Amino acid sequence: MKRMNRRTVLRGLAGTTIALPWLEAMDVPKAHGAPGVSDTGFPKRFIVWSTHNGFHPPIWNPGGGETDFVLRPVHAALEPFRKDLVIVAGLNDAAFARGGGDLHSRGMCTFLSGTESIVNTAVNTGLGGESKSAGGITLDQEIVKRLAPKTKFPSLEMNFLDGGGAYGTISYLDANKPLPGARDPVTVFNRIFAGGTGGGPVSDPAAAARLQADHRSILDAVGKTYQGLLPKLGMADRDKVDSHLTQIRDLEKRLQIASPAAAGSPAASGCPKTVAAPGGTDRPAQAAAFVDILATAIACDLTRVSSMQWDRTTGNSVYSWLGVSRGHHDMSHDGDERTDTMADLTKIHTFYTQHLAKLMTRLKAIPEGNGTALDNTLILQACDLARGNQGHTATNKFHMLLGHAGGALKNGGRVLRYNGDANNKLFVSILNMFDIPATSFGNPTLPQGPLAQL
Repeated sequence: MKRMNRRTVLRGLAGTTIALPWLEAMDVPKAHGAPGVSDTGFPKRFIVWSTHNGFHPPIWNPGGGETDFVLRPVHAALEPFRKDLVIVAGLNDAAFARGGGDLHSRGMCTFLSGTESIVNTAVNTGLGGESKSAGGITLDQEIVKRLAPKTKFPSLEMNFLDGGGAYGTISYLDANKPLPGARDPVTVFNRIFAGGTGGGPVSDPAAAARLQADHRSILDAVGKTYQGLLPKLGMADRDKVDSHLTQIRDLEKRLQIASPAAAGSPAASGCPKTVAAPGGTDRPAQAAAFVDILATAIACDLTRVSSMQWDRTTGNSVYSWLGVSRGHHDMSHDGDERTDTMADLTKIHTFYTQHLAKLMTRLKAIPEGNGTALDNTLILQACDLARGNQGHTATNKFHMLLGHAGGALKNGGRVLRYNGDANNKLFVSILNMFDIPATSFGNPTLPQGPLAQL
């Protein structure tokens, strides 16, 4: 039987497409040979998981030694993934130390670029100006640039709470070229299932209007091609496709059906149906939707580079759904002796970690050959600052590496402690994990070369 192309999709009315995960009936992945491809032939993926306003070591720093480490309660959700986790402690943001501008905006612009920020001296003059932009490309976009993945989306940026503007964004194509993330999971959902990368033209406006008027699912629009696909699939592949479509339908329901848009309107020009974001207070639903969208995009090879930004520097969101009544930024200034603040910050970071564990669970459930999508993915968990209190430092920073980058990160289940090495070195190591023969990243006059022990 002729094998299916890896890019096979289910096509429907109004330009709707649903990409499929890897199936046994598809082309067998080619052996390793190209950069960014694992030894088993599956693509490597890179995800930035970005939190802000700094860490507080008493609630974050694991106890124990390199392999017998003890996770704090804030990271309890990652306990099932010990072997998929490397904690990197004690790095310094070397570009931050050389840069100017107030500390928050400076950290936001340097922590993924490894380059001093561009400062607007006319703003926040008492603090030395304000860092208005990263001074160069960020790590995620460097991977996109060097690998040029032939995916529907070169990269996918999502933003949970408050991002945008200049230094509110973590991804930069280059200096002064921010790449803001989408704050509405519905926008990302509709973009993924539209006919083109930006929600291309409707192939059948009348059909789109009928689907919207009937509040029908995007799955209804691809029913015919799905039925035509079934005879080509074995039972294992059928089960995989059914599970995939069930997850999409569940996500669609959770995002809620919006009022039908008029035919030909902007809302009607993408998906055959639009959905509305969860209510402003239903942040857990929004967070869960982003995780599911990201896992689906990875499973279907719609993107290989992505970022999930949870807030912005100085973000003062109130996590009321967690029982927290003060703004995150305000609390980040409190001293470690404030046990009430430490308890609330633990709730916030636990919320982040629980969703990180959900993403890892989803990726680990996606089979790829003899492994999983998590085996072929590297997640970098990073923060713009080290401490939020005690002077907004960028020394002794914590990073987490999760997944295995297609076998390039072999020895999980470790805590590696350094003594002030530049985080530029970590970024060089990550580029090398993606088969990019880099010896430097960011400002080349800063300490370079790969990070030892990785």
